[in-house]
Amino acid sequence: MKNGKRIIFLLILTVLLTAAATGWAAQPLFKDLKENHWARKSIEEMSAAGVINGYPDGTFKPNDPVSRLHTIFMLVRVKNLQDKVNNYNLSTCSYEFPPGITDISQKKHLAVAVDEGWLLASGLKHFNPKHQASRQEVASMVALAFNLRGDYNKLPFTDKNKISAGLRNYVAGVYEAGIMKGKDATTFDPLSPVKRAELAAIFARMTDQGRAVPNPQKRVEGYFKFYNTGGVTVTTANGQTYTYALAANAPVYIGSSAAAPTSLPVNQPVRLYLDNFNRITFIKTISSISFNNSSNNYNNNYNNNYNSNYDNSYNNHSSSGTEEREIWGQIKDLTGLSLKLDIVSDKTKTYQLDQRVRVYDEDGDLSSLLDLSKDKFVRVKLENDKIKTIYIMEETDTIKGKITSIENDEITIVKNSSDKKEFDVDKDNIIVVDDDGDDYDYDDLKKGYLVELTYSDDNAIKIELLDDEVGNLVGTIYKLHNNKHDEDDWELTLLDIYGDKEEYDVDEDVDVYDKDGDRIDFWDLDRDDDVIIYLNKRDDVEKIEVTESVKGVIEDLDDDDIEVDGKNFDLDRSLDIDDYIIGSEVQLYVHDGEVVCIEVLEAEDDIKVPGEVYRVDDDDWEITIKQKSGNKFTFEVDKKVDVYDQEDKEDIDFDDIKDDWKVTLELERGKVEKITVEDK
Repeated sequence: MKNGKRIIFLLILTVLLTAAATGWAAQPLFKDLKENHWARKSIEEMSAAGVINGYPDGTFKPNDPVSRLHTIFMLVRVKNLQDKVNNYNLSTCSYEFPPGITDISQKKHLAVAVDEGWLLASGLKHFNPKHQASRQEVASMVALAFNLRGDYNKLPFTDKNKISAGLRNYVAGVYEAGIMKGKDATTFDPLSPVKRAELAAIFARMTDQGRAVPNPQKRVEGYFKFYNTGGVTVTTANGQTYTYALAANAPVYIGSSAAAPTSLPVNQPVRLYLDNFNRITFIKTISSISFNNSSNNYNNNYNNNYNSNYDNSYNNHSSSGTEEREIWGQIKDLTGLSLKLDIVSDKTKTYQLDQRVRVYDEDGDLSSLLDLSKDKFVRVKLENDKIKTIYIMEETDTIKGKITSIENDEITIVKNSSDKKEFDVDKDNIIVVDDDGDDYDYDDLKKGYLVELTYSDDNAIKIELLDDEVGNLVGTIYKLHNNKHDEDDWELTLLDIYGDKEEYDVDEDVDVYDKDGDRIDFWDLDRDDDVIIYLNKRDDVEKIEVTESVKGVIEDLDDDDIEVDGKNFDLDRSLDIDDYIIGSEVQLYVHDGEVVCIEVLEAEDDIKVPGEVYRVDDDDWEITIKQKSGNKFTFEVDKKVDVYDQEDKEDIDFDDIKDDWKVTLELERGKVEKITVEDK
């Protein structure tokens, strides 16, 4: 009997000591939240993230409905817009607030909601912020905040016709994204109020999807290493190890179940939130570390405590007997301590990260793995097939056009005849794929191929082949060898519209047509004729069409027709009009009554461009207009721009211009120097 009591005593003592040592208990964070509540994990995470708070008496009241105003408060937090609210200058705000709203903070939150596009300015005065927020209202605000749209017709709910017409695509957007669900499989119940627990679950799903990163300064992701009385130790994505104390009663989750920190699997990715004393207030396992994760705590530790010591150890490191090489690639995934890249030699390959991997940003400054993101282009230095150094490429851009010149170390792409760009090429590292995404040999690319080229700072990074049919080349006959009795030596030199001269052999069976489409002989051609030539697989000329040239300013344009200086012409169906600006000076090449090529002579220099204002950016001094063709173009605006309101006969400021106004832009050297408002 004494032994039995001693065993029981020791067991009790062990439990007490373990509880004392861990300081952890698997009790809900709020006293009115049941252990098995369906949204407990979401509520506790969003509380730790500072998105949704409990009440002073220690309750959460999960079944209470949220008001429209509280929804906006939480959206501001989940979008990290608190600074914008705090610094908002209401004295410059012209919004008419709802009756009864006198609190400054509430007004600022409503103003930010309008600025961000969650609410309409015109309807703000009729907006009852204290009214319970319905499911369709929450769905629309979330959709507008995170740019989500969906197909209303695909909603599976039998009551979807009860959703307000103007909100239907927003509801579909959050449903398709998996952010909001139906009340059941067939019912959405759009007018019922949203409960506090439901809103916490919505924001938690967005966080798990990587759409939202609330309170990033106090959020850390890493790999769990161990737990003891000193706290929880994690290793971040770049291999740095940190230990954080665990706050009393901090929730710990493995999957969907509450657990003890001692149960966390080693090397399991985890997400944790810190309080102002850098103690963990919430921790859960996750499937992988997100690219968006950032932590000022981590960055400061990394930059201040690690980099200075690292430089010395790295520089003293011996690389004798190692194999070093360099590759370029596009990031596809970052999992564990490895990086998956799309590279030219192995379509997709995963490389292990060296424990002391260095990352440099676009400016060449030492950075961290947290600055990496999916689809970003990087230059990587490998040592024994481990990544030692990662250089993030400068902001990338793309150009779609034809190859007009290609060398081992240089390629020239023409978007249209006035937009020609040259790029440096590293044949050993450039990514080249065909339109199916399969590897393609750079040496097999030819002049005339249609490609999409991705580049950074004039360096070609990736080339996607869109069409390997050379098709036609347009220009003027510069030299001609077309002796009727010497068909074996027929040749012509074309001065193309890009200014390049190229000599071509002419097939003895070449088909030749005059400008009206009538058949003629090759020896009927003359030097200085404007022509279109077609090449066969051997790059010999197999067809020639003589064209008529028409020069002038584009006055109207659509998919079928173009008007130049009062004359209308049909467009060949193969022409893409997206890059042509109404108002630019062009030369048309017309064959058999159709425009087969448009050469832009003056694209953005000293021209007048009419259109409707689509967007005004008075911070970056840019204006975007939409033309009758449906094309949108953005132009840089001179800070001394003259803006004249022709309707009111007065000068106005650039930031007075409103969307949908009809304007004419006058460009000099590519910049807007004058804007005339034609109609408001």
